[in-house]
Amino acid sequence: MKILVRLSAVVCSLLIALSAGAQEKTPLSFGLYTTLGAPEGLTIGGSVCFMPELSLRAGLGLMPSLSYSSRVDVDKVKAFASYAQKLENPVDLDINMKSGWVRGQLLLDYHPFRNPFRVTAGLFLGRYQARGSVQLVDHKTGKSVAEEMRRKGVLNMPLIRLEENGETLFTLQPDEDASINASVASPSWVQPYIGIGYGFAVPRSRVSFFGDLGFLYNGPLKLSSPNLREGNLNSLVPRDETLKSIDAWTRLFAILNLGVSIRL
Repeated sequence: MKILVRLSAVVCSLLIALSAGAQEKTPLSFGLYTTLGAPEGLTIGGSVCFMPELSLRAGLGLMPSLSYSSRVDVDKVKAFASYAQKLENPVDLDINMKSGWVRGQLLLDYHPFRNPFRVTAGLFLGRYQARGSVQLVDHKTGKSVAEEMRRKGVLNMPLIRLEENGETLFTLQPDEDASINASVASPSWVQPYIGIGYGFAVPRSRVSFFGDLGFLYNGPLKLSSPNLREGNLNSLVPRDETLKSIDAWTRLFAILNLGVSIRL
């Protein structure tokens, strides 16, 4: 991962040096571009060409809000299993998640052969993030178990603890409606990128096909929750196979964008 960060920095430095020496010889030209891809969504931006081999582009990407919901047996989630023993009826977990982001990008394109093929390096700005909630519900009615708890005289929802070898990894305090809110996000607002592409950010003709394929270093996921009372929620990642897989997949993101650019 460190190699990618350093390589992106070196490439950017070299391209900036080339552009500084070329500005006096070549008049600037400008363009606009738009792409659609994953995981950036729809991106719109502007570009400036310093010389035939080099251009700079800056854009803003929008990934619309995506929602996911599911219901699972509470016994399948270790941290919640103890709740089933406090209730008369079987309990499920209602899981709801929503993701979406707005991100910026600042990229330098270098065309070593003065044709549409290019090498691109730069930075993406903004966090990938998703927010979610988990609510304990009655298996039959689908309603929150908070009402049943209150009928038993339990005014505050019991704490949820995840323990390992007698050590408490983290403690959560559910809300009054027996729900827990949490979010997962990139650890940093800035992520280095390096890749290859096809097309000119500032076309030589009026319009150019445009594409990017590369890698972005996102880093390890960061979990947080307003319901956390003790410990570190991120300790759950290496102990949960689903979270472990997501973390491994998102540390080094593959970026794919396709679109068009126009010359102003």
